[in-house]
Amino acid sequence: YSDKKDKDFVKEASKATADARDAIADCADFILSELQNGGMNVKDLDDETLAVGYTKYQLRKAKELLKKAGKITAKKDGFQGQTCLFSSAHIKNDKIG
Repeated sequence: YSDKKDKDFVKEASKATADARDAIADCADFILSELQNGGMNVKDLDDETLAVGYTKYQLRKAKELLKKAGKITAKKDGFQGQTCLFSSAHIKNDKIG
């Protein structure tokens, strides 16, 4: 049993949702900052993002958000066909791809 009212539970849930959105936005900013100097292997980027404390869920959602917004692009790179992510601004400036 709890002394909380329904509105207290709703308030907590909406705060948790807002915090999750903030973490995903921060993760997206981190990804863009990592890509500002050029493309990066997807696995290396994922490893670095997880190493600084973001979760796999936040990483996945941040990449979805950036792709949907047209801010990052995935391209195959090199003979082995490793997938790299590029900032869309970097691609336009350097005419890669």
